[in-house]
Amino acid sequence: MIHPMRKVFVMSALGSRCKDVKLRLGKNTKRDSLSETLLNRPKMFLKNQWGHFAHMRFNLKSGRLQKMQERNTESQKKNIMPHVCGRKSFSRKRNDITIKTGKQPCRAEFFIETRTKPNGSFVCEEAKTRAEKLTTLLGQKSHVTNNDIASLDDEYAQVFGPVRP
Repeated sequence: MIHPMRKVFVMSALGSRCKDVKLRLGKNTKRDSLSETLLNRPKMFLKNQWGHFAHMRFNLKSGRLQKMQERNTESQKKNIMPHVCGRKSFSRKRNDITIKTGKQPCRAEFFIETRTKPNGSFVCEEAKTRAEKLTTLLGQKSHVTNNDIASLDDEYAQVFGPVRP
C-alpha cells in the first residue's frame, strides 16, 4: 500500500518529467508540417506511437494550445517585474528564507529576495528602484513588527500602494 502523500508526489513528478520529455522531443524533432515530422521519427519510437505524438502536437498547435500560448504571451508582457524563483512556490521560497535567516521575512524583504539574481543584480531597473525604496524604509524602521500579518502601512504598501481588493 502506497502512502497517499507519496502517491501525490510520484504522480506529480512523473507528470512533470513526461511534460519535459514531450517538450524536448517537440523541439528536437520540430518540422514545419505533419508529414515532415512523421518522417523525422526517432529510432526509439514505434511508428504508431510517433504518429500519435505527432498528430497530437499538430492538432493542439492549431486550436486550443495556440489560443493559450497567445493569452500567456499577452499576460507575460504585462509582467514588468518577474521573480527569480523559477518553479519554486513562494511559500517554499519564504520557508527557505526563514530557515536561512532564522526569522520569517516581511513582504518588503521577500520582494527584495525574490527579485535579486544569484549574482546580486536585480531582474530589471524597476525592481531595483522599488527595492532601493524598500531598503530605505526598512532601514528607518525603528520598531519590530509582526511579519505574519500585512498591515496597511507597512513598507511594502508604502512603496507599492494598497493591496488590491
